[in-house]
Amino acid sequence: MNIIVLLSRTFDSEQQIIVQDGVVQRDVQYMINPLDEIALEEAIRLKEKNGGTIVAVSAGEMNAEKQLRLALAIGADFGVLLLANEAKEEPSAIASLLSSYIQTISFDIILAGAFAMDGGSGQVGPRVATALTIPFITNISKLTVENGKATVEKQTTDAIETYHGPLPLLVTVPQGLNEPRLPTLAGIMKAKRKPLDKVTPSLHKASLITSVQYQFPIVDRQKIFLQGDSKTQAADLVQLIKKRL
Repeated sequence: MNIIVLLSRTFDSEQQIIVQDGVVQRDVQYMINPLDEIALEEAIRLKEKNGGTIVAVSAGEMNAEKQLRLALAIGADFGVLLLANEAKEEPSAIASLLSSYIQTISFDIILAGAFAMDGGSGQVGPRVATALTIPFITNISKLTVENGKATVEKQTTDAIETYHGPLPLLVTVPQGLNEPRLPTLAGIMKAKRKPLDKVTPSLHKASLITSVQYQFPIVDRQKIFLQGDSKTQAADLVQLIKKRL
C-alpha cells in the first residue's frame, strides 16, 4: 500500500506570537502541525497492518526539512519538500502544488490533518482530493483498509456515518483520533539515511492571493445583567439575540 501524508509546519502553539504587519519570525519555534502528526500516526498503523510505504509531503520553506526529518524519524519512509515560499499562506496554491506532485507518483490513500493550527482553513486536503478527482471524507473517527477497500466512520451530531468503497481516497483526521508516537533514538538515526527530495515546482504567481495585513481578533464584549423572573429574562435574552443577528 502506498500511503501519502500531507504535512505542514506551524508555529509552536506553546509560545507567544508577535504580530507587526506580519508574524515576527525572530526566535519563533516551529513544529509539525499537531493534526498532521495524528495523520502520520494513522498512516503508520495502516502500514503496520497492511504493509507498504509512507511518503510525507510538505510544501513551504527550505527550513521545513527539519519537520520532515522528524516525520521520517517517527516512521515515514520518504520525505518530499516542495519549495514554495511564495505560496505558503494560500491554501489553493498549496493544494495545487501538492496535487501536481502527487499526480506523478503512485498512491492508494492520502491522509492529512483536518486543518493547520496557524491558518485553520481546513481547505488543503479537500482541494487536493478535488484536483486529483478522488473522493474525500473529512474529520473521520475510524479508518480501516482491507483488500484495496476502505471503511470509514465519521461522527456526526447524533449518529455515526459509515462509508465503504475502493481506493484511492483522501481522509482528514481530527484531534483525538489517536495518540501520536514519539521518535526513538534508533528512528532519529535511521532518518538521517532515509531519502528526502527537495523539489522546486512551477508556481503561477498571478493565481496567488496576497496577504496585506495581520492582526489579532478584536474582542468586543459587554456585560449585560438580565433582571426579573425567568420568563422576563428569557424574553429579554431573545430580544438581545435578535439585535445581533
